[in-house]
Amino acid sequence: MPVKEDFSFDFDNISIIDDENIIGTKITDTKLYQLDFKMSDNDTSPKKFLWGDVHYEVIEGKELRYKTELGDKDNNSSFDNWITFYDKKIKEEFEKISKKIADLEANKKDFSEKEAELDKLKSNAIYKFHNHEVIATFRKSYETQRLQIETLLYNALAIEKKLRANNLKEINLGNVESLKSETVKIIFEQFNTDTNGKKKLLKVISDNNITTEELSWELIKDNDKYQENLLSLRSCNCFLHFDFSATALNKKYWYEANEILDIIYEIFIDAFAEKVKIDENTEKYVFNKTLYKTLCSGDGKNDIQFPGFSNAKKYKSGAFDKGEVSDLFYAIDYASRGFGVEDIKIIILPLGENLVAKDYDEFSKDMRSKREDSINNKNNASDDLLFIMNEGENYTDCENIVKFDVIFTKKGGATSPDVDLIELSGIQKSSLKIIKNRIKEIGSEIFNKRKRELSYVKEELKMINTTWAFSNILGIGQTDNKGDVKFKTNAKYQSHLLKTLPKIYSATYHQDDLLLPRFIENTEYSVRQGDNKYNFLKYDFEFLSSIQNTNIYKFNYMKILNSYSYKMGLLLGDMARNFAGESSPIKSFEKNYVGNLTRRIGRLEDFIDFKNDIEQKLIMHEKVNYTRKISTDLAELIKEYQGSYDKNECAFGFFESYFKINRKRTLDEDLKLLIDKHKDNKEQSEAISNLQNLLISLESETQI
Repeated sequence: MPVKEDFSFDFDNISIIDDENIIGTKITDTKLYQLDFKMSDNDTSPKKFLWGDVHYEVIEGKELRYKTELGDKDNNSSFDNWITFYDKKIKEEFEKISKKIADLEANKKDFSEKEAELDKLKSNAIYKFHNHEVIATFRKSYETQRLQIETLLYNALAIEKKLRANNLKEINLGNVESLKSETVKIIFEQFNTDTNGKKKLLKVISDNNITTEELSWELIKDNDKYQENLLSLRSCNCFLHFDFSATALNKKYWYEANEILDIIYEIFIDAFAEKVKIDENTEKYVFNKTLYKTLCSGDGKNDIQFPGFSNAKKYKSGAFDKGEVSDLFYAIDYASRGFGVEDIKIIILPLGENLVAKDYDEFSKDMRSKREDSINNKNNASDDLLFIMNEGENYTDCENIVKFDVIFTKKGGATSPDVDLIELSGIQKSSLKIIKNRIKEIGSEIFNKRKRELSYVKEELKMINTTWAFSNILGIGQTDNKGDVKFKTNAKYQSHLLKTLPKIYSATYHQDDLLLPRFIENTEYSVRQGDNKYNFLKYDFEFLSSIQNTNIYKFNYMKILNSYSYKMGLLLGDMARNFAGESSPIKSFEKNYVGNLTRRIGRLEDFIDFKNDIEQKLIMHEKVNYTRKISTDLAELIKEYQGSYDKNECAFGFFESYFKINRKRTLDEDLKLLIDKHKDNKEQSEAISNLQNLLISLESETQI
């Protein structure tokens, strides 16, 4: 939106910004910013619009950032909210003092003290900002043409369509109802594409006499009630940029007006700090509000943790000049940026020698870019927590950064700050790289193994990564209306993740006793629901067991596989396999027996009873000939059994043999067997060498 010399708005020359150098990309910062003003975390009133650009976002009819008069039925718009704030904060006090001065002057009394109060109020940054000539002119013009501006924002879907079709002349911002109708038509077309969309339209229209077959724009266009209801589905994300190049500012962007920006900084500083006299020649700022969770404000809600427990000595704890306060705002904002894993936020702060502002900015930009690549890249195995160590030509990777502080916080809400829970200080960059590469290699190994075993699965298999594996093993099983089982994260998952993530980052994740019981529990749930997930979950369990830091690779995992309990379960599952699948002579066997396995094998005595029960069923259904040797081997294993029995290890073994997938060997597996069989034949050494090279080539293609 070009702004004319007199600060009126040139609606005849509005255009869409498609230039990525202005919008920004993963590797280019945006040049579009809006002033996001609020007085505290508890300020839940609509965003106050002071001046500059507007970010207008709507999700299903709800205006989230800038609120218009058209969209907010309570007349609590963002433009008016600044006026309300100013009147309450400054204007009312100004009028009160002015009246007092007039009364004192009329009664020929001294009013110098009140005049000093008035002068102090005039020096307030909010007063200076509101009454600045440019701001006052801009806001007056904005108020005069607010209906057109807010009509443009409210109907951004229709406006964009016309602009992209080069129909600028057809845009009539004075005809609000016509633009609304065009917006509704776009909403209708967006949803009227499939059955679910049509059902949503019917639900919003709220007319039981209309069917999906009868639904058409002809039916909607002349019905005001239908159109108004459909506006509740309106969603858009629009940024309105004002170009001030033609004004006295001679600037393209509002934040390039340095004088106004300095006053805005003053507003922030005045909101959080007050000036104190340190000595005759020095004045500095001390904070009168809690700016950061580890700093005391000294207000009535906090302990006065200052020298002598006196607010008057507050400056001795920390006093700042104006530039330092401004820097501190940026530092605290920077230190609160992180990425989320459910309700946990992980903040990574770079450390190094002689770091400058550019290094911090480049690191922050890299982190955003790497995070996005990590989420979007399906081949990015297992490093979703350590994506900051990803390498590539699009990343800067500042050499001066050698360490990181990693802070795990509980995410705050709209009115509550984040809460720091655990901090890891000074983790070496090189150490994180080693951890990341190790986890990625393990993830790739297990993914390729899973891909071979589950070759029958039609859908593309998701790469294994840490948080995905944890959510499957620790999540709570839920079944949708199609009967598909999924695992939803919960408080227990969050709590365990918080204990585990710092150990992964510091390579101290040695053992995790919660994984096996939860793995078995979720497997049983899926079996009972008729959507067996064992052959998926077992790879998540193997991955999480394998990334544990043990002296011998996969020590904890192999310890389970070598246990007596696992081996007994393996044999019992092989016997029970005769009752698996749809052809089972006992139709309820899986749901009643396999789906409740740990309840039936809680102790060794229970296991033996369950074994005897299965053997009786095999005899009854004339299947004992298939399992005679297995039954004998299991009886011998029980006799020589030593140590403590573990029902979960036993269940793991049972599921492994019961749900075993019979498949043909792959080419590389056949090659391995052939090479192993003839490796000592010296006469065939050249042929063996050729086969080994072929095998290496096949494995390398599989990994790609």
